[in-house]
Amino acid sequence: AEVRIETDRDDAIGSIEWIYYDDAGNRDDLLDFADQFAIQTDIPGNYEVVVYNRIGCEVGREFTKVETSTLLADPALEDQYGVCVKNQRGPILNPGRYAEYRWYFEGNMVSQSSEYMPFETGNYALEVISEDGCFFATTFSTYDLCFFEFRMTDAMIIGDNSRPFEAWINEGITDAEVFIINRQGQLIHYEKMEERPKEGPVFKWDGMAFGRPAIPGTYAVVLKVSNPTYGFSEKITQALLVIE
Repeated sequence: AEVRIETDRDDAIGSIEWIYYDDAGNRDDLLDFADQFAIQTDIPGNYEVVVYNRIGCEVGREFTKVETSTLLADPALEDQYGVCVKNQRGPILNPGRYAEYRWYFEGNMVSQSSEYMPFETGNYALEVISEDGCFFATTFSTYDLCFFEFRMTDAMIIGDNSRPFEAWINEGITDAEVFIINRQGQLIHYEKMEERPKEGPVFKWDGMAFGRPAIPGTYAVVLKVSNPTYGFSEKITQALLVIE
């Protein structure tokens, strides 16, 4: 906490004394703070300041009580958030209840609201001041959830466990489906992502269709992905060569 004095004429002041009293009344002269107009302290107790003029006469004194804050809490934010740059959407962040807020993006202040929605990738900072004047600061970064990356097999061998059809997608995708269609337009395989695997491909096909191996040839693979939370969707069509 900061304890500060204000005077009508600072140039008339000769010296300033700061004194600390604990709750038991024990006195401690704060010599390190002599002649300072403001001091910083994190020790609860009673602080007295005595002001003298240039000829050594006391011209004023004041007591201030410093108490332990009941509002000491860092802003409730995570280290990283996903945003959708394409649609300029992101999570609405509420760090908690404070008296003042200052949100920064790449060093520039962008908001003083109690809530903020980041939608660009980069580094952010938040400074807050509690109801009793305590200052807190934190930082976080963002990454693009709507940046779609994928990798799919373009050729597979039926019956070869080391050469199946596989598809990988990036973590920002929450919903995904794959359709495998033959030359006649018939859907021979469909799969929906129910739960993202911790590692490995999201989709895997062994080449079986209707209980028997698929006919060798070229098939169309349609991969549909989306993130409904941020209004993002994408569809990819690719050829798959099936070899017996």
